[in-house]
Amino acid sequence: MAWTFFPFSTLPAPCSIVWCRFPYVEEVDKPGPKRRPCIVKRASADQDGNPWVHIAYGTTQHVFRGGWDNFTVSNVAEMDACGLWCATRFRLDRVALVPWADEFFADAPGRTSPVMGRLSDHGVSLLRYQAAQMQKAAQEKQGKLDV
Repeated sequence: MAWTFFPFSTLPAPCSIVWCRFPYVEEVDKPGPKRRPCIVKRASADQDGNPWVHIAYGTTQHVFRGGWDNFTVSNVAEMDACGLWCATRFRLDRVALVPWADEFFADAPGRTSPVMGRLSDHGVSLLRYQAAQMQKAAQEKQGKLDV
């Protein structure tokens, strides 16, 4: 499919919050029907130099669900830095690699860009810690299965 890529210079930094039509698992190459906040895990380019982003799904449902795979932004100052208007849970286990293109991303409400905001330095530290714990738990689980 031919995507309408945004300029590479507009590619969001890791830990940015973007307004995205997150794809369904069944159709990963098709934008989902609903726009939602997603957190950027990393950004890259394909072999043709087109920008792509690896994002994690965001939801306002069950924001305080436990587990290392759920990262919640609920502090008012952090929500403001991220451009969020209510507490939001990011599912670190539900990720997608999508083109940084008009078909997947739209201007966030009240913004002139799909980038809503970015985690504060403290938020980035918390996310990195949680991601490390999630990875450690996955390795331990895999180690137990190998026995």
